[in-house]
Amino acid sequence: HVTEAVFLGAFQQFLDGFVRRQPGFVSCQLLKKDAGRYLDLVHWATLADARNAFERSSGNDACVAFFGLLDADETDPDAGVEYLATVTPDPAEGRTQQR
Repeated sequence: HVTEAVFLGAFQQFLDGFVRRQPGFVSCQLLKKDAGRYLDLVHWATLADARNAFERSSGNDACVAFFGLLDADETDPDAGVEYLATVTPDPAEGRTQQR
C-alpha cells in the first residue's frame, strides 16, 4: 500500500515533470473521491493534445513512476483513461476581477 504522501509527491513530479510541459496543456486538478481513490482531471486545448500527451507519457520517468503507483490493468494501457468534451464553459473564465 502506498501512503498518501508518497502518492501526492509522485503526482507532483508527474505534473511538473511532464504534464505542464505538454503542448495544449490548460489545467489540472487532483480530486479525492474516497479512501485511497483519486481522479486526475486534466484540461487540454484539444482532444489531439490530450491523446498526444498520453502517447508520449510512456517515455517519461515521472510518468512511469506515477503510473506504477496506480491500480491499473497493465494489459490495457487505456484502462482508467477517459476523454471527455466540455459542454459548459468554465465559470472562472467569465469572472472579472474586482478592485
